[in-house]
Amino acid sequence: HQRMVDSLNKGDKVVTNGGIFGTIVKVGDDRITLEVASKVQINIERQQVSRMDIKSGVNKDEKEDDSKEKKLQKRNKER
Repeated sequence: HQRMVDSLNKGDKVVTNGGIFGTIVKVGDDRITLEVASKVQINIERQQVSRMDIKSGVNKDEKEDDSKEKKLQKRNKER
């Protein structure tokens, strides 16, 4: 758990110990700011993050890889 908490970054989708789902918009030493709805942000202690929300979608790296792959496939079709 501590390793996951230490590696939290802006843009990560997480679930808190209280069951709140949100996207990290700011990371501090002891606290993070989560966006839990459009223009609704809350501050919580980092240790209150229970887990990453992997059900809400793929992580940023996978999205970038998919985007690059789709662009390459499109170029190949145009040739």
